[in-house]
Amino acid sequence: STSASVTSIKGGNGNDKITIKDVAVNVAIDGGAGNDELVIKGSTADTLQPTLTNIEKVTVDGNTKDLTLSLKKAQSVTELSFKNIAKTVTESNGNVETVNILANNATDKAVTINDESLKTINFSDVDDKGASVAAKGKIVADKATELTINSNKVTAAADAVVQAANATKIDINAAKDTVGLTLGGVAKLTDLTVNNKGAFALTGANATDLDSVKNLSVNTEGAFSIATATSLKNLNNLSLNGVSADLNSVNVGTATLASLEANINVSGEFKLGTTTAKGDVDFNIENVGALTLGAITSSTGNASVIISSATGNVTLGAVSATQGNLTLNAGNTLGNITIGALAGDIVSVDLGGVLGTINSASGNKVEITSNEVTYVGSEISKNVVEITAAAGGTDLNAQVIGGAAADDALTIIGKGDTQTITASGDLSGGTLTLTLTDATKLSSL
Repeated sequence: STSASVTSIKGGNGNDKITIKDVAVNVAIDGGAGNDELVIKGSTADTLQPTLTNIEKVTVDGNTKDLTLSLKKAQSVTELSFKNIAKTVTESNGNVETVNILANNATDKAVTINDESLKTINFSDVDDKGASVAAKGKIVADKATELTINSNKVTAAADAVVQAANATKIDINAAKDTVGLTLGGVAKLTDLTVNNKGAFALTGANATDLDSVKNLSVNTEGAFSIATATSLKNLNNLSLNGVSADLNSVNVGTATLASLEANINVSGEFKLGTTTAKGDVDFNIENVGALTLGAITSSTGNASVIISSATGNVTLGAVSATQGNLTLNAGNTLGNITIGALAGDIVSVDLGGVLGTINSASGNKVEITSNEVTYVGSEISKNVVEITAAAGGTDLNAQVIGGAAADDALTIIGKGDTQTITASGDLSGGTLTLTLTDATKLSSL
């Protein structure tokens, strides 16, 4: 129908598709029996409040004006689809559960759904022959509290944009042909799960858009990455399984973060920026091809990095837990390992099974600041260990074992408060150097 004078339409007993363009603002449509769809095609209206009976699905296919769509009298409608949207569409007063974002929607002209009932957003479209067509559009779903976002074919993260101001939980299921998705305005989001079949970039509309996330779970069958968003300030739990993940530009935590537990199991590379917390920080690396972790700081808790298996190179920034225990176990690293300065109240390091070079850029030296150190050196690679007493400590105990190279070396440096130094272990023929210039209170060695 193309006449604004049309006020009512009645469908038949089958699964009807009723297509309208310009009708009365309060048109009454009864779909009759079956599963029926109303298509609003090329709308020139700015307001519609149809009375819909026995209509389960409404599709808006093109609009030339900003459209306000009230579903107050269309309670049977649970599904909306949008295609060729050139102006904004704002829906309200409905019971919409599912929204389909189809092809050719302008991403600067949002579709806004004002229903708490919304649960599912699909970015998916097909042509007349059933072949996938790239979906594109922006949806604002600020009243939804939990969302599942499914995507089939999306050619750029900027082509699939979701804003959900009150959502606390979002699950993303991305097919192989989805290269990314953009989340913005999700300030209450705490639980985020991503399942991606191919290379996928989870993208923030702004740098801080993922800061509210506390639990991030990723199951990736391709290369997963985070773009634009540069921080996860409230992250407490990270679970990542699959192929690889590049979070190199993402920094985790703040000085007040209670804790972080990260469990990583990927066949390829895992990269992460810095991690900062007040409480415990635990990285459990079950399996990784190559690993890059930025600096790790726990101001009052423990810091732990356990690498069960690394088939490639490992790079670890400085690790500090000056009021707690620092544990580094990278004994199953088959490649080279680079370790930043280590500082903790009690420090335990195990590099016993490292097959590659240790700290090749700094003369193989591993620097540790602590008054209680246990260090297991590599049985294959050169071990150079420098242990410096922590400020305020009176007793320095250093146990260094393992190692097989004649040029292994241990240096122990006393400080102003150091009163006793106990060195034990076996470096298998290496050298021991004591630097006691500042240890003016030393009484026992």
